[in-house]
Amino acid sequence: MTIQNLITNCQEDPKRRMHLLMEYQNCFIHDQSQSKRSVFLL
Repeated sequence: MTIQNLITNCQEDPKRRMHLLMEYQNCFIHDQSQSKRSVFLL
């Protein structure tokens, strides 16, 4: 799952936000530079 997918899913289904944030943290580990740019969008 990509960062953009996480952002889109989070916007579409706020109830899943906590789960998506956990997924996001996993993505952050793998791609810190992209995650740092995207974190403010969540």
